[in-house]
Amino acid sequence: MTRAARTLILLAMGLVPVACTDSLLPTDAGSPGLDLMPMAYVIEVENTSDAGPGSLRDAISTAQNGHVITFAPHLAGETIELSFELFIGRSLTIQAPPEGITLRATNGARALAVGVDVHEVVLENLIIEGARYTGSFGGGLINGGNLTLRNSTIRDNWAAFAGAGIYNFGTLTLIGSTVSGNGFVEDLGATSYGGGIHNRGTLLLVNSTVSGNTAAIDGGGINNFEGHVTLLHATVADNGASRGGGLASNGSFAIPASMTLYNSVVAANASGAAANGPDVYLYIIEPYNAVIAGHSLIGTTAGYAIADDQGGNLIGVNPGFVLDGFGKALLADNGGPTQTHTFAGASPAIGAADLDHCTAALVAGVDQRGIARPQGTGCDMGAVEVQSAAPPPVAVIAAFSLDSQGSVDRMSGAASVHGSISCTSPGPVQLEVRLTQEQKNRGITTVVSATGVVIIECDGTMAWSAGMTAVNGVFTNGKAEAMATILDPAGPAAGPMSVQLFWNR
Repeated sequence: MTRAARTLILLAMGLVPVACTDSLLPTDAGSPGLDLMPMAYVIEVENTSDAGPGSLRDAISTAQNGHVITFAPHLAGETIELSFELFIGRSLTIQAPPEGITLRATNGARALAVGVDVHEVVLENLIIEGARYTGSFGGGLINGGNLTLRNSTIRDNWAAFAGAGIYNFGTLTLIGSTVSGNGFVEDLGATSYGGGIHNRGTLLLVNSTVSGNTAAIDGGGINNFEGHVTLLHATVADNGASRGGGLASNGSFAIPASMTLYNSVVAANASGAAANGPDVYLYIIEPYNAVIAGHSLIGTTAGYAIADDQGGNLIGVNPGFVLDGFGKALLADNGGPTQTHTFAGASPAIGAADLDHCTAALVAGVDQRGIARPQGTGCDMGAVEVQSAAPPPVAVIAAFSLDSQGSVDRMSGAASVHGSISCTSPGPVQLEVRLTQEQKNRGITTVVSATGVVIIECDGTMAWSAGMTAVNGVFTNGKAEAMATILDPAGPAAGPMSVQLFWNR
């Protein structure tokens, strides 16, 4: 797509007035689009006002190419209510704190727009939500430049026609981010195309999740129209549309489209009919619309064909997501700054990803939450790496002893024996104690006995105690024989030895 064509699209979408067009286009050196990046200069947002000194809008309007916008520490986790869209017309970074900053669109406005051919915009730790955009394209966000979203969430947005969450006709990269719950509002209905994302440019998702988005016609999760989409360790689940609940793609003779999946999971999505591709739908089959896939799981088989199968794919396979109470894939806080889907039990996606793509530079050997990949013998498909259960701690026992005195309860006849244990490495210790007492009554000798098992959380040098109740009598004060043995981990024994039992007082 030419720069002029992108400009016309931008004008048709109402992104900027006609009079502002020239300022968005790179022309000669010195224009906003082509200025050489100066050394980074930091501007700090001081309040949550929609406009005025110290506001985010003011910082964006005064920033120059290469500047970095941050937020005062006391704003961490706060919300900025936007009465009209924020427009970014130059290269800059907006870096919210790890706790996030929420940009909430109001008054029928779009939340944020990035102008045509803006060289590089990076948004980190942002939540963009709440847009009920009365225009056609891009409720939460519209991008015509080169935009990267990191550790961010685009949720609960709506637009009348396409791209409720995001409309992209530039270059858009999502890293560690989630697009969820966009495209449907009870009183407004469903966005027609691309509930989560509508793509007409170049779209890359890395360690990212697209979940719970809705479109009335095509592409509940992502609708790709004459564009190129690449999913690398992405998860697309629980989205819905008439066609292509998860992904839909439409190319033409003039502008072919493609979707490439590496180490990704596209499953548990829904369409109006099974033939309409619940997970993936191609409006026109190749050569104008190609799917390339390697080491990826696609839950259903209808609605598409893979033009280039690079091996390791799992097609028509249930990924085994953790489910909610309604049987749908559960989007939840599984750690990290954004919500994700994870697997329950022995999912076929676990350990089935390609190692080369897993350790690629953009993936950087971590998952969407920042957890290291791989956790097992191989990396997992999708945005989340299932964490291996940590091996239980094993106590290392240095010393173990049994005291020569114990106690017995006068009322119940239950006995207790005591001792000490010393561990150089902490962990649970399972201890078995056997106690026998020979008793004589009117010339008749009986043996009262009991066995008790106790688990001690051993840490350093500490005392232990084991209580026992006999099954064939009661203990009394006097001499008894005791033996204590460490069962787990296999360890030393103390005794047998004589123990003097005394009445409790």
